[in-house]
Amino acid sequence: MKFLYFFIVLFAHKGFSQNILHGRIIDGERKLPLEMANVFIANTTMHTTTNAEGTFSIKVPLSGFQLAVSFVGYGAVAIPSNAFANLTTVFVIELFPETNSIKPVNILSLKKRQQMLKIFRDNLLGTSAIADKAKILNLDEVSIDLTDDILTVTSDNALEIVNPELNYRITFLLSHFMMNFKTHMSSYTGYPSFSDLKPVTDKNRKQILKRRKQAYLGSPMHFMRSVYNDQFMEEGFVVNSFTKTLNPAFSPATHHGAGLMIVKVENPQFVPQFLIHMTQKNLWQQDFILQQDHKKYLQIDDYLEIIYTKESEEARYFERLHRQEGFQVSQVKTEKSGIELFSNGNISDSQHFIYFGYMSWKQLADMLPYDYIAD
Repeated sequence: MKFLYFFIVLFAHKGFSQNILHGRIIDGERKLPLEMANVFIANTTMHTTTNAEGTFSIKVPLSGFQLAVSFVGYGAVAIPSNAFANLTTVFVIELFPETNSIKPVNILSLKKRQQMLKIFRDNLLGTSAIADKAKILNLDEVSIDLTDDILTVTSDNALEIVNPELNYRITFLLSHFMMNFKTHMSSYTGYPSFSDLKPVTDKNRKQILKRRKQAYLGSPMHFMRSVYNDQFMEEGFVVNSFTKTLNPAFSPATHHGAGLMIVKVENPQFVPQFLIHMTQKNLWQQDFILQQDHKKYLQIDDYLEIIYTKESEEARYFERLHRQEGFQVSQVKTEKSGIELFSNGNISDSQHFIYFGYMSWKQLADMLPYDYIAD
């Protein structure tokens, strides 16, 4: 799935509702409307399609969202909310046909391809108990390149994911996936749209809501919402700050759980990759949140350690790290100052906000849409 440049043309229109975005999708070359183009607010259940005239209307959050648009054979686009400053206009969005660029030839054996697909699947969906039952229905359609120990995965079509544990069908526009086998680090970006996998009936509602609530508790969304409302302590989060330096005694042969940053190690035979120095414990909101012009920004100079004390980690996680059961421990680091925090738990410039530890272990299968409301 290629993401191309887009053009927006504005047409004034009076009387539109404050939280409804109106637009029209057209072919950027022929200027003709595109019917049945997919339009959705990324990471939410808000989605629609265009009509015969290429027009659409969609409810949007007050701020901090991305509008994603895709159509078969055309480059997808993801447009930040600041492009839609005035919702009293009609936004005309031009999509352009994808060029048939020559992809690198990378011949893999069937066995090797299946191994790479599993690595991609596990790093995208995760390896939690919820992720075990999630499936990518069109996994065989993705393209794989393995060069110099770097795995790159692309897809011309949106990935269709079913997640029965949380009762979600996820349509995922994959923008980027990379796995570096030398550093054991992976990264991906994309734009998911959520919908109920099966109708939520009175019979299954209670169990579905229970599992979603369990996925929510201790999640990045839960943490960010509680920070925004200055309730993270009451919600069970403890926040500390620390610095880290490379451990001269570290050897890759002794490193378990590659890519994870361990703050506290109970196994005396474990040699951590980094030495940790705590700089401040039990932070308050004002220690890492800047409030300005009725907005809130994350200000993180060092790393933050986030401990969720109301639930323990999944057994498969702490067993992988060869240590005892404990609270959910995560770490975060920003690569950019002034990242804005929104009331629904979303943040701006999320690509510059990096999770480690337990929160990074939970991937797409454990995520909830940002319009999820916890009971």
